[in-house]
Amino acid sequence: MKAEIKLILSIVAICLLGITFCLAARGLFMWFMSGQRDYGLGDPPAGQDEKGSYRFDPRTILEMTDPLKALQPSPDWPTREEIVDKVAWSENDYYRIALAAVPPNWYGDLNLELVQYDLSCRDLANTPQNMHYTFFNSEKNAEGKLVFSELSISVYPTEGQIWWHLQRFFRHPDRTLPLKTDLAHLKITSKDALRIAETNGGSQYRQEAQDDCEIGFTLGNGSWDVSYGGVPGTLRITINTETGKANLVRRR
Repeated sequence: MKAEIKLILSIVAICLLGITFCLAARGLFMWFMSGQRDYGLGDPPAGQDEKGSYRFDPRTILEMTDPLKALQPSPDWPTREEIVDKVAWSENDYYRIALAAVPPNWYGDLNLELVQYDLSCRDLANTPQNMHYTFFNSEKNAEGKLVFSELSISVYPTEGQIWWHLQRFFRHPDRTLPLKTDLAHLKITSKDALRIAETNGGSQYRQEAQDDCEIGFTLGNGSWDVSYGGVPGTLRITINTETGKANLVRRR
């Protein structure tokens, strides 16, 4: 009888230990996932994680008064095939086309957070051949819950394609929102950022790499982030958009 009681107690102890382990693992997983999103809590609400794409003719779209009329929704994720070898689009051209591609189910203000593009070190005199934007908004829904919306738009003119990705998350009111990026009042332009980066180690880096490298540009959070990547390693320079002050972040 004593042996049976000991066996039962052992089984109960093992079950309790298993339950405790599962709860701890679940708590650790939830803590890890909460750190992966700066603004959201949990997964997006049903139907609020959407992707889409448009096709357009890069040879004619800039001539149109309303570029939205030139965008043809693509039912399938498009294959990437070049229509033209190179474009000479200005940053204003890219932004105008990106705004035309905002999906109709976006609501509220459209706040620009990030602008990203890259250049070849051999091709600094030319304009970017792609541009990527991130927009955001935060407002209450019909139920009074705070919702953080994030929209990414990528424009590839040589391929005549635009890809967009819209996500919405429930947001805790204490979460900090990203800073808005105001292109109209930008004191340090992209040309300024490249010039400053070149005089703060970028030019020397390109010489070491013999121009076999890429330069990535990210505008957001009050600064330009200019990263040189190639065989010599990585050189990253941040530049304040108000003062033009440069800071060498990493060289390896």
